[in-house]
Amino acid sequence: MRMLIVDDEVAIAAALKELLELDGHEAALAQNGREASVLLEQQTFDLVITDYIMPEMNGGDLIAHIRQHAGLGDLPIILVSAGHVKHNELPIDGFLRKPFSFDDLMEKIEQATGGNEGKT
Repeated sequence: MRMLIVDDEVAIAAALKELLELDGHEAALAQNGREASVLLEQQTFDLVITDYIMPEMNGGDLIAHIRQHAGLGDLPIILVSAGHVKHNELPIDGFLRKPFSFDDLMEKIEQATGGNEGKT
């Protein structure tokens, strides 16, 4: 599975990328919603994992962009945040509060993809 990880905390994003790749997945990184939007235009992903609080374009704006963009509207999105976010009001497929375990993330990925989390 090819995933896009969007988080302005570079160390967290890099660690998450490494764990996902060790589990057999591919992952790309973006530091904010604007960078993620560009990558989504250029590449194909099976899932987006995004933080909410980021500079330039936050997770809420990125989610709206994805849901309104032709060809991306059905892309599964997992939102992660350490802050208080009204995630139940957002069109997402899963939510995790930071800090979270890798097992919890993998469970959310399985739920968001309907169990179709096949490795690359």
